[in-house]
Amino acid sequence: MEINDEDLKAKILHRLFHRHAWAHKHVDFAHLASGFPRHARGRILGIAKELVRENLIILKPAHYGLQVSLNFKERERILAILLEYSKKERPD
Repeated sequence: MEINDEDLKAKILHRLFHRHAWAHKHVDFAHLASGFPRHARGRILGIAKELVRENLIILKPAHYGLQVSLNFKERERILAILLEYSKKERPD
């Protein structure tokens, strides 16, 4: 079963949310793809770049690599996406 891009976006946002990666706490960009199948890693990183363009996650260059965090200014949108995704994952 192929997972759609919107669900993958929600999973990436959930991963950052679960790690409390808001504003000043960052996660390595390359680690966003960990936990997904190896054949999907390129797709995951491409979707993460879309999230950057949508201003939902912020890039922070560091001397040890590119870091990402959730954009606190877009928290309402992010929480709405996560709520919608959680309803899909756990239908009542």
